[in-house]
Amino acid sequence: MAILIDEYDTPIQSGYLNGFFDEVTLFFRNFFSAAFKDNPSLFKGALTGVLRVARENLFSGLNNVIVSSILSDRRYATSFGFTEAEVASVLEQARPDGVSAAQPAPLPDPTLPRLEEVRAWYNGCRFGGEVIYNPWSILNCVASGALRPYWVNTASTELLQHLIARRGLGLSSETEALLRGEPVEARIDENIVLRDLDQQPEALWSFLLFSGYLTATAVWEELGEVTASLAIPNLEVRVAYRDLFRSWLRRGLPERRHAEALIRALLDGDAPSLEALIERLLVTVMSYQDPAGREPEKLYHGFILSLLVQLEGDYDVRSNRESGLGRVDLLVRPRAPGRPGVVLELKVPQRGETPEQALLAAARQVRDRRYAVELVAAGAAPVHELVAVFDGKQAWVRQVDEALSGAKDGPSQG
Repeated sequence: MAILIDEYDTPIQSGYLNGFFDEVTLFFRNFFSAAFKDNPSLFKGALTGVLRVARENLFSGLNNVIVSSILSDRRYATSFGFTEAEVASVLEQARPDGVSAAQPAPLPDPTLPRLEEVRAWYNGCRFGGEVIYNPWSILNCVASGALRPYWVNTASTELLQHLIARRGLGLSSETEALLRGEPVEARIDENIVLRDLDQQPEALWSFLLFSGYLTATAVWEELGEVTASLAIPNLEVRVAYRDLFRSWLRRGLPERRHAEALIRALLDGDAPSLEALIERLLVTVMSYQDPAGREPEKLYHGFILSLLVQLEGDYDVRSNRESGLGRVDLLVRPRAPGRPGVVLELKVPQRGETPEQALLAAARQVRDRRYAVELVAAGAAPVHELVAVFDGKQAWVRQVDEALSGAKDGPSQG
């Protein structure tokens, strides 16, 4: 008898989220013990999942379980997905005779994407050092001829939404780096325990890695401690983050019209409305976060960047991008001319500095360093220059002209 169980830990995650973790763990401990430990007819058994089963005591007394990790085990690295060579072969076979996947555009059959497009959308996940593609995504892409998120649309994101809210993934300097396309370093614990996800930061990063929402671009071990350089693997997963942040945004602004109003206020350069909507959202998400002891400006930077991910498609959203004579905090550039563009500079008041003084400093920085020059060159119209100052759950947003004129009118009262 051979027993194969896929995603064995999905019901355990459901129990964790819905208050019956102990009951579901007890049930599966008995179930797996009978199936794998006490089963005299068993020839071989295999399970796949995110969590390492031994840590939840699901195999009490079973001491011959062999665990193959995506980080350390190369024996099965190519067994759970397509290699790039296999993806290239699938694309070749799906094309008309004589047409190569590597052939420069335009192709005779425009319905099938080229290999480099498929690579950008679906590769980047590493198993035992091998780059692997999700078969479901590749086969659906070939069948439909469209580059879309396929795997992420089949996965439950309930636990990830919970983690974004509880661990502040949408409100962190790490988020800022990831959405900017940069890696973050984190200690990885292969023995994840669900109960630890709310208390131990490394458990969050380990879960995101093993569930496929991050990939390890480099791994090293020192004195038995594993550290990895983590990044968002591809466009398909980046779309998943965009949708997760949209859901997170709706939690803070429950009515859809409020979420849409926030984005519209930004693109309209409507500073008063943007200030009110951001502050309303901060009141909600800051209930989970205490910025003390962290780099507060990066904290708010990650927060705003996570909100703007949903603009991707029509806009190119960039963080810390070189523009003019310096690096602007956030730049929202339309992909087509004639649409509005936004420069947004963020500040946290320094010791003894009032919010108005911080706004003025930010406004002078925007003008002196000519941050809007890239948007003008790209044909954005109109171009809105905005500055925002954050302090705890409070926010102040001004047009650059307004902040500068306030300084000319006289000293601020704070």
